[in-house]
Amino acid sequence: MLVIFLLAWINFNAEIASPSLALRAGKVLRYITLVGTAGAVVTTGFAWHDGYWTRSAWLHYSVVTLLALLFAWQLSLLRILPL
Repeated sequence: MLVIFLLAWINFNAEIASPSLALRAGKVLRYITLVGTAGAVVTTGFAWHDGYWTRSAWLHYSVVTLLALLFAWQLSLLRILPL
């Protein structure tokens, strides 16, 4: 997603005149990122509460969810993801 915005920034004047399909897709991808991160948090909460998986799978999914949260936080600091 950052690559799409970087390419749009490089070709800034053309993007202002007529936003490309890649830039419009990048705007949609940020909401997909937000929904996916929220879904991972909810699923991790269920896994912790109900004990669905083995300890190693639980730990792995928790780390992946933490990384997704950190990625979403970084996107919000860059003002790409509206939080």
